[in-house]
Amino acid sequence: MNRAPMHRRTGMAKRIQERIAEARGQQDNEQWHLLIVQEQILKAGIPESRLKFFWLPQAIAFFYYQLSWLMFVLKPALSYHLNADFEDHAEHEYMEWVAEHPEWETEPFESELREEYGAFESLADLFRQIGHDERVHKQESIKAIERHASSSSLVRGRAASSTSPKLTAATRPSPGGSAGRPRWRSAPPAPR
Repeated sequence: MNRAPMHRRTGMAKRIQERIAEARGQQDNEQWHLLIVQEQILKAGIPESRLKFFWLPQAIAFFYYQLSWLMFVLKPALSYHLNADFEDHAEHEYMEWVAEHPEWETEPFESELREEYGAFESLADLFRQIGHDERVHKQESIKAIERHASSSSLVRGRAASSTSPKLTAATRPSPGGSAGRPRWRSAPPAPR
């Protein structure tokens, strides 16, 4: 009896399960970002069109999710690369946002979510941390691309290149950073 087809299906199922577990932490972190940004928008009294700020983002997220999973099933590196690109874009958008609002350096971060996400001295520190989270997610995706490239080349019978660059992603600090002290361990990301 040929077990190769069964092994391939089991391998794919295992890959998908590993991706689900890996993505869960990032998904939870992104949910905190959305909740915090929404809370700040409501506090500021900024009016939002339901079509532009709810339905359109829902449609885009649905399409992105389907595309990402299809890419993951067909070729995981493509899905990780797409995610790395999105995370890179998000990191730089947050950094630009902070640079465009110097008044946030002195505006205290007050939130019902401080206990869960972290206490920051200012809104600028909060948004720099969110930008840093995006960088960590990008680095995790790049490491996953390298991991999949390495395992794919081993499957084909070749050793993975030992000259490929290795990124060391900063570990995500646990929620609840000290008041007035950002939670990043390396230097905060610089605006681009």
